[in-house]
Amino acid sequence: MEKRTKGWIEIISVRLFSPGHGGVIRDIFWQVNAGGYPDPDNGMDAELYSNHQVETDWSIHLYRDGLDGPPSKTCLGLNIADAFCSLGLVNHSVWTMDLMKKETNHEEKQRI
Repeated sequence: MEKRTKGWIEIISVRLFSPGHGGVIRDIFWQVNAGGYPDPDNGMDAELYSNHQVETDWSIHLYRDGLDGPPSKTCLGLNIADAFCSLGLVNHSVWTMDLMKKETNHEEKQRI
């Protein structure tokens, strides 16, 4: 996976009501990658994760490099969360990279 230097991540997670709906989550993910969901927020990468220990836990991560505005939930993320709602309990959040810690670590490495 490519290392990101700055930006944010939008995470849409679902705990499925039924373990048999994992295929539906995969279908939603493939539709996202094929452009089947409206995405006016260009420049994002998507990745699908499943929990190794809890078969009903799934998550789609939307990555966007750069901080061209305040990080917020995107149209694409809201559409995915809406699709997940009928399948289980949804958690939708946006995270930003801690640039202060990254800069501090970089400065410490240069001193060594």
